[in-house]
Amino acid sequence: MNRKQVLHEASQVVFEHLGRLLGGRSYFLAENDLTTNWIVSAWNRNEPLVKTGAALSYEHTYCKIVYDREGPAWIPDTSADPSTMHLEATERLGPCSFIGVPVYRSGGRRYGTICAIDRPHGFDDTALAQLEQAAVFIGVLLDVENSFYIDELTELYNRTYLEMFYDHLSAEANVGAVFIDIDRCKTINETYGRPFGDELLRQFAERLRNAVRGAGIPARYAGDEFMAIFFHRTKEQLEAAAASIYRKLTEPFLVMGREVSVTVSMGVSAEGGSLRDHILQSDAAMYQIKKNGKQGIAVYDDRLHPLIPENGVRRSVKFNSFQIVYQPIVEVATGESAVEALVRIRHPEMGIVGPNMFLPAAKQSGYLLQMDLHTIRTACLQVQELPDWRNRIAKLAVNCDALELRQPDFPEMVDAILRETNFPADRLEFELNERISLFDVEAIEPQVMRMREQGISFALDDFGHGSSTLGLLLKLPVEKVKLDRLFVEQIDRDPRSRTIVEHLLAMCERLGLAVVAEGIETDAQLRTLRELGCRWMQGYRLGRPVPFEQLHDTLLAAAAP
Repeated sequence: MNRKQVLHEASQVVFEHLGRLLGGRSYFLAENDLTTNWIVSAWNRNEPLVKTGAALSYEHTYCKIVYDREGPAWIPDTSADPSTMHLEATERLGPCSFIGVPVYRSGGRRYGTICAIDRPHGFDDTALAQLEQAAVFIGVLLDVENSFYIDELTELYNRTYLEMFYDHLSAEANVGAVFIDIDRCKTINETYGRPFGDELLRQFAERLRNAVRGAGIPARYAGDEFMAIFFHRTKEQLEAAAASIYRKLTEPFLVMGREVSVTVSMGVSAEGGSLRDHILQSDAAMYQIKKNGKQGIAVYDDRLHPLIPENGVRRSVKFNSFQIVYQPIVEVATGESAVEALVRIRHPEMGIVGPNMFLPAAKQSGYLLQMDLHTIRTACLQVQELPDWRNRIAKLAVNCDALELRQPDFPEMVDAILRETNFPADRLEFELNERISLFDVEAIEPQVMRMREQGISFALDDFGHGSSTLGLLLKLPVEKVKLDRLFVEQIDRDPRSRTIVEHLLAMCERLGLAVVAEGIETDAQLRTLRELGCRWMQGYRLGRPVPFEQLHDTLLAAAAP
């Protein structure tokens, strides 16, 4: 995978945001050395003042001025400033306002510059501060980009990259999607072992990459699920491409000296207004194949809808058969606590069922909003029953989904609950989960801003996983991020994990964001995170999710880790 290609796609999100926020004609990221200035990514409002991929003489660029000053440079009029008036760029561009800041990688290593160009006097101190924040963003991205956009096992793009990519496509892109699921992959792992299964996935991914090469973008969606995005294909051409892929993927594989054949279930979406549409449609078509016995291809049409799990789960959701459990979030230095409210359902035959099973049913059956409003109301009431709760509980955190935030009257529903329960808005925090993605932002931002005005705060959950991308930090007014447990699992023994967390903490500190580390299960993980300066912690080491009746004792134990 070309590092600059991934970096370019991510940088465009930053530049688009800055363009809307600050104005300006052009923004660009340059990789510098003492001889050449490479334009890694450029964004232009109208005419292409700066071009991605250009290689310029370092001595004659504005970027050199940034390095010469060893810090930010702001030149209101390049045609009048002695350091720029003689440069060829000034003659070509005419009088411009220029701002630039250095970009550093880990360990203080200089990478390059992030810069902006506009007409004279087009920028101010606020613009310079915003550009400095963007430079911190890019600096961290340089060290962690593959963790966000490339699947480590298969080296395919991941879902986050697809979302990032799709977000920048024009309306005329004519996109289609194919969703691919390997049938009975779990059985293969159980029969031959996980290393065998991983090698099969790698070979499967490579075959998929070759099958779509030059025609689309292959990605590992999750686990044994894959996607391919195609461009400029009619429905018939897309079906033909899917059939060709199917034939290639079902040919025998030679894995660790053993020949193995797999079957796949595939769904095709030829029309959709968003990546979400394509995912839901192609997944629904794929699941139709699963429902009918696996193996084959189905094309989405209006008669197909996402399948709903068993009626028992739906009934539990419909009739509010919920249990609210609470998990502490602890500031380890002081013992200060917050709590996260999590919902479970009580199934008459299956007992307590976790969210992985019932959330799809809740979303597809239309009961997710009802379920989550019940959770908010119950949690607001129960937390206030704790002795001296105002001095003990800094925040009550509740998960929030894009489907709810898209509803224009959701803020009024929440406000009604707060007034009914007499719960203070500034103690409620919504955690935006991994299902909220960049392509949701436009629809949910008005509701988020209205709730911010009420005093409610927002956190970005599962940061670094799924659609919880760095770009969301620039698009939504979050005050806190929760590091995904992926970064915590091996932090005490994997230098890469430690480095990533260290730089994420540094970035968040510069951006004024609080950080919670999730998934802490061992003393070693806790100790390492404390050494890195992480203040807030959550995980089984500090307390498991418990019913309200056990919350008092759990908070006492968590306060003394």
